[in-house]
Amino acid sequence: MQDLVTLLKFKYQIILQGPPGTGKTYTAKELAKNILGADWEDKPGKRWDIVQLHPSYTYEDFVRGLVAEVQDGKIA
Repeated sequence: MQDLVTLLKFKYQIILQGPPGTGKTYTAKELAKNILGADWEDKPGKRWDIVQLHPSYTYEDFVRGLVAEVQDGKIA
């Protein structure tokens, strides 16, 4: 867990990926609990939240965000 905390403090974000049931949500909550300490409350929205992306999203889509396509000088 300490390796994840160190990485998160250095990179400011991490992506947990894997098939269902492999502990991603558990790890994310434990990481939040570890970082927030006394401010931890097991209710999303206070100081942390969980985001679940559709499986068709690629890593690049997530990092770059939505990009508009331009055709003939107009946004398509």
